[in-house]
Amino acid sequence: MSADLFISYRRADTGGHAGRLYDRLRYWFDDAALFYDLDGIDMGESFSDTIEAAVVGASVVLVVIGPDWLEEINRRVAEPEVDFVRREVELALARRKEEHPPVIVPVLMGGAVMPSATQFHEALQPALTGLCTLDAHTFQGKQTDWDQQFVRLRDRLAQVPGFPEPYFRAPRGVEQPFHLIGHSISPHFQDPNGLLLRLRQSLVGSGGAVILARAALFGMGGLGKTQLALKYSLEYRDAYAGVWWFRAETETTLQLSAQEACQVVGAPSQPGENPSAALNRWLERQDCTWLLVYDNAEDMAALRPHLPQVGRHHLIITSRNSVWGGIAQTLELDFWTPEQSADFLAARLSSAGHDDLMALAKDLGGLPLALEQAASYIEETACTVAEYRKLLTGIDTEGLILDEGRAATGYERTVAATLTLAFEKLSLPSQQLLRLCAYAAPEPLPECFFLQAAAADLPLELATAVSQPLAWNKIVGELRRYGLAERHEVPALDRAESDLPRTEQALSLHRLTQQTTRARNTQPAEDCRAFVRLLTTCCPADPELPESWPHYAALTPHVTQLNRYFDTGWCELRPYSWLLNQVGRYLLSGPTLYAESVSLLRRALAIDQAELGEEHPYTVTSMHNLAATLWDQGDLSGARALQEKVVEVSRRFLGEAHPYILRSMNNLASTLQSQGDLSGALALQEKVVEVSRRVLGEEHPDTLTSMNNLALTLGNQGDLAGARALQEKLLEVLCRVQGEEHPYTLTSMNNLAETLRGQGDLAGACVLNEKVLEVRRRVQGEEHPDTLTSMNNLALTLGNQGDLAGARILQEKLLEAKRRVQGEKHPETSGSAWNLFCTLNKMGEYNTAQELLRSHLVWLLERDPNELGALQQQIRERVREQFPHPENDTSQMNDPN
Repeated sequence: MSADLFISYRRADTGGHAGRLYDRLRYWFDDAALFYDLDGIDMGESFSDTIEAAVVGASVVLVVIGPDWLEEINRRVAEPEVDFVRREVELALARRKEEHPPVIVPVLMGGAVMPSATQFHEALQPALTGLCTLDAHTFQGKQTDWDQQFVRLRDRLAQVPGFPEPYFRAPRGVEQPFHLIGHSISPHFQDPNGLLLRLRQSLVGSGGAVILARAALFGMGGLGKTQLALKYSLEYRDAYAGVWWFRAETETTLQLSAQEACQVVGAPSQPGENPSAALNRWLERQDCTWLLVYDNAEDMAALRPHLPQVGRHHLIITSRNSVWGGIAQTLELDFWTPEQSADFLAARLSSAGHDDLMALAKDLGGLPLALEQAASYIEETACTVAEYRKLLTGIDTEGLILDEGRAATGYERTVAATLTLAFEKLSLPSQQLLRLCAYAAPEPLPECFFLQAAAADLPLELATAVSQPLAWNKIVGELRRYGLAERHEVPALDRAESDLPRTEQALSLHRLTQQTTRARNTQPAEDCRAFVRLLTTCCPADPELPESWPHYAALTPHVTQLNRYFDTGWCELRPYSWLLNQVGRYLLSGPTLYAESVSLLRRALAIDQAELGEEHPYTVTSMHNLAATLWDQGDLSGARALQEKVVEVSRRFLGEAHPYILRSMNNLASTLQSQGDLSGALALQEKVVEVSRRVLGEEHPDTLTSMNNLALTLGNQGDLAGARALQEKLLEVLCRVQGEEHPYTLTSMNNLAETLRGQGDLAGACVLNEKVLEVRRRVQGEEHPDTLTSMNNLALTLGNQGDLAGARILQEKLLEAKRRVQGEKHPETSGSAWNLFCTLNKMGEYNTAQELLRSHLVWLLERDPNELGALQQQIRERVREQFPHPENDTSQMNDPN
């Protein structure tokens, strides 16, 4: 029989001691790992052969030496064939010359001392002297001493390479204490991120002689912290002398759990000693390892006095609070990915389609408890995934459905109950903050939105906390402690070019936390309106300026989220309409998201028309902003209809000379020009320039805008000299007043370049084109429409100069960007493809040009081949109208508010 550990002893000398040692070792190692002759040799086996094979196969040999061991081995010097102890020791010592020799440990018991080499009979000295050079392990003293000495020996064995890991096995006939405070494991438990193994490694890898192994599982309620601790308790139950769970919510529940444990294990208490102290004193005397689980702890300082401070025990803490680094290794539970969530649902809802399950997984945000409830509810009611999603997203049902489907989940509470319980523990200002955040989007919400808000826009207690940094951190800390919000670092919203990268703090809430808070803990008409007012204070004045864009990028998802509550009557319409206008203008000028901008601006206009009527100034402003977006989107007829309405209403109420009407006429003229009505555009623009010069002065921004647009119309009519004179005057003023890198200056510079190119001054045009492109790339980015326009115009100038290779490089890059940003079939994408096609033909690369024509101008090849030549000429004419693309001004009017 082969075993990892061989116990050598002489029955007459240390039989009782060796048996006691063997029994204790069996608590920590499997029987198969131990060889003890009374249990290791079966009837009918050769005693000597079995002994020899066991010694040869062992990685550890314990030589148990008692008071009579030396005398007896010397007495039997002439009887080697019957002295099995001598043979065992000689075989073990002989193996020390092997490549992987055994660890030999002399174990002194019963007051024995280690023999010296000279004390052996001279015939024994050659074979046994090596034993005297080994460090011995001594068992002596009282029971407590013996226990500590055993632990030292056990730990020494655990360090032997390849030796089995020790873990506690309850003695036969003894029931292991196993107390789970009423929790049950979910029958559908899954661990897609391997947290169970990580928890085991955290505990096993951090244990020590006097330092406890502690792990804290933290995260939002419903992530499965208790379920993971339950799974660990069941999976590794046999590794512990006992498993005991404590309700750790309060001092009282902790003491009651400890009192019950004391009764079960028979831990005595001293006068005046509370149950936790009595239990810890008892635990600290145990040499075997217990698993202690402190479930739903809230505060490190409150829990610390209840934890044992020494011993070899393993402690698991479950908590929403993340602050446990001072007493435990932390393990954060995170949300499941959509793929992991869909896989979990698929195992339960086999008839549902993958796309439906993925959509539901995203709705539930990867919260395991919510996934369990959803699957359970769908199974119970036989509703479809689509019907469940409708309940989950319905304003009237979103909070109710999160309280359904608890059956067979294994969780103690539903999502709604779990989150509501946490809400009730918050202080009043923390509750007020959470109620406002419930109407935000799930994306990060910069804390500066609250810190910079006017006190009148916040509830009283929250406004007080916002004004004091320590108080603000305290209420944010409360939300984090109960797993209701996360705090993130995001790029600072207010950035200057010279600044090093800076960050600021932002809050984010899980979408189910928001749903539950809205349904159970808010007053929608009050809190949603307060959130709308809060956002209005966060809008920079001009959404078209690049320095405002980071602010609006953070603001946009939260304004868009408010659309969800529009039909409920919860939003205060006037500030909401203003928000929609501001964000709609940003979406147009910043990320150039035309469809999204049109959607928000249409809603703003509908609100103003319904609330204020067709001719109110706010309604006219909304009409103007929507017209500008439609113009940029290419819907010129839609833009023109709105602009004509704006001009008609403004003339009637403001008169011909008001700056507002002048801007409106200017924008209408730009649309007329784009539609080809040059005479109509010219008449309007000449009128605007004349009135602007007289009323506003030569250098007023509106006058300069009017001059720019009049110059463009003159150029399109063929009056290049007249256009150039106006543009040079305009550029001189803008460089002096606004600076060379202001967007209006760049527009003017671009338009002058196109006029110069039309006059044949290619060198002058190229210098201006390169300057504009360099600045726009740096300030607005590679794919902004203005940057692409500049790239196109420089390419055309280079081509006219004969630099076809330079033109080709720019045109290829331009076409790639147009395809990505505007799509294959957009007219400007086709125009870019045609310009590159022409350049390739000029370079003699006919095959490449033909392939480009086939791949990018499919609409052309769908026509009759006989019409191809005529159509190509039409395309050339259209491209000349579009490229170069002079930049009309469509600056939008600010809301008078």
